[in-house]
Parts: sequence; structure tokens; C-alpha cells
Amino acid sequence: RKEQKIRQREQKEAAKADLTESQWRFDVDVCPRCGIRFLTKGGFSRHYEAGCRKYETHQIREERRVERSVLQRLAVTDALAIETNLYRKRDLAFVKVNFKAPSNKAVLIGIELDEERDGEQGNGCTFIVSAVSGLALDTARVKKGYFLVRVGDGSMPLTKRVLSRHLCADESLEVTFLRPPPPIPLHGSARQMIHKQPRFVMNKAQEEWLKTYAYDHSTGRDLLRPIVAFDSMKAYFRDQLRKDTKTPMWLERDVISKWITEQKKVEKQKRRQNSRADSAETKKKKTRNAPGNAISKQGAKGGSKRKRGGK
Repeated sequence: RKEQKIRQREQKEAAKADLTESQWRFDVDVCPRCGIRFLTKGGFSRHYEAGCRKYETHQIREERRVERSVLQRLAVTDALAIETNLYRKRDLAFVKVNFKAPSNKAVLIGIELDEERDGEQGNGCTFIVSAVSGLALDTARVKKGYFLVRVGDGSMPLTKRVLSRHLCADESLEVTFLRPPPPIPLHGSARQMIHKQPRFVMNKAQEEWLKTYAYDHSTGRDLLRPIVAFDSMKAYFRDQLRKDTKTPMWLERDVISKWITEQKKVEKQKRRQNSRADSAETKKKKTRNAPGNAISKQGAKGGSKRKRGGK
């Protein structure tokens, strides 16, 4: 009988504990920091926003120190910069070319591909550019040795003859290529090539445009700023390419600025030379017209006659 009473008492206590736990679980807010239970939402929010005064101070200081740690911030910044640079290098390897045919005729794309098997089993294949002509040659952005990555939106299957077809009038096609890795330079090549720079030779049409719209040699003043001249030149030539180098006819902003600076320098040297010549002539005239050096021709002849007569 005693055992039965003890068992009943234990069951009542267990049921009461379950009831209180269920009430705490659904109706009571517990602070995750100090473990204090709150019956109202407002009391818990005020307690939590105030910083939980019963929370250990050294832990609060440690958390704040970690949040304000300069070393960790610098480490995160460096990691982000490294990741950004890696993405930039990866994007530099890809070349996206948009081939567009004129509105009045069809044009040959002009890219021939070679197929290479991947691995020993040869399950996959890679397409490499072997020859460039036609519209691809005019764009001057596709070179021999590039890897074909994607044609269009990726739904078009990659085949050996996918880029050797004709584009219909006013049709466009976007193709993505992958540049091959650059060759490893030989030892000492950096020291040999450090002073060598490619010489830029300006085209006749480019120079005429700059003389007409960018700089006025008659007045010795620039007509347009380099950034404005760059935009105007790009809008004027548009998609025109040079026949010798296959590069765009419009020049970069730095090249235009350098050309204007050189023209100003040349004009300044001319003005200096002219001013020096004018100053030299004025000095000669002053010395000739000075009262001590001014001798008339008649006086010089008369003096010679007197000398002869005296003799």
C-alpha cells in the first residue's frame, strides 16, 4: 500500500513537471544568455536589448573585442581582395564575341575548328580555332588557338562545322572563347625586354580627325578635352578597323591626351624660337640706330675726300 502511494505521488509530480515544462515551452521566453525566464514578451525584449546585465562581463568584452578586431577585419578584406582578383583573372581568360551580319546581305562567319579528344578514353572533346577569316577576321577579337566554350545561349550543340556557316542578313550570334594559357617566358627575357615598347604609328585618317576636331594649330589651342575627344572619335568611326593592324580606328583617351600634349609642346617651342628671333632683330636695329654708331653715307664719303685732299 505504501509503495502504491509512493508510485502515485511520483506520477503526480511527473505530470506536474511536464505541465510546467510545456507551459514554459509555449508561454515563457527564456534568455539564451543568462537563462532567465520571462512571462511577457515586453519584459524579455527590454532585458535582451539592455545587454543582459547578469551576463558575464568578460564574455561580453571578448565578443566585442572579436567584433572590433582590426586583424580579423584586415584578414577578411585581404581574403575578399584575393577572391576578387581570382575572379578577375578567370574572367580575363574568356572572350565574348558578338557576330552580327549586315542588314542587306548574308556573311560567312569564317571560323574553322579542330577537334581534340580529352583523356585516354576520349569520352569528351575540345574544339580549337585553327583558321580565322570572314566576319571573325573583321572583328579582330578571335585568334588561332582559342578554345570554343559556348555558342549562343548554350542550347546549340558544339560541332566542328558550327562556326563555318553563313549568318543571315541582320542576324547576330554570341560566341564565347577561352584564351590558351600564355607561354612560360625564358630565363632572362624580362631583363631583355624591359626597355622595349611597341611603337605606335598613327593612321592618316586618325591624324586628320585629331587636327580637325581635337587641336587647332592656327590658334595653338585644343578644341576638345581628351575625354570629349575620345567619345566623339568613338562615335565618328564606330566599328571601323584599320587595314594594317585590324585595330579600331578610334583611339584611347590616353593616346589622344598624349597627342594633344605633344602638339602643345611643339607649338610652344615654335613660339619660343620666333620670340628669340624677334628679340635678336630688335637688338640689332637698336645698335644700328644708336647715336654713337649712326654714320651717314655722305659723311663717310666726305671724310674720305678730305683725307685725300689733305694728302
